[in-house]
Amino acid sequence: MAYDDFIAAPPDPAAHPLAKPGYGKRSAPDQSPPRKGDFAHLPARAAYLASLFDRLCENAAMDAKTIAKAQPLYGQAAVRTTLNELGAAGHLRRVRSKVPSGEGASGTRWVFHTY
Repeated sequence: MAYDDFIAAPPDPAAHPLAKPGYGKRSAPDQSPPRKGDFAHLPARAAYLASLFDRLCENAAMDAKTIAKAQPLYGQAAVRTTLNELGAAGHLRRVRSKVPSGEGASGTRWVFHTY
């Protein structure tokens, strides 16, 4: 069956999984409080996901796989593309850093810190 006017309910930000301590979403120190229309200039997919990211709590997991599971509209590839687009537009700052060798598996591991 096809539903022409199906609108997915927005996901509950409180139910979103948290990242390990020290990782995940972080608020930028100079971030202004959220306002209606902050993401109106973005395409529909980017605006939807940006508003979802904005509502997430501190230390929420920001990887593409977790975000794709947490919302009903877009898959991992679309979320990954949108994260890159929002970074290029200046709405997200993603800093890549090396994990110290004592944490986790052997070898070099890189993670993104998202602001």
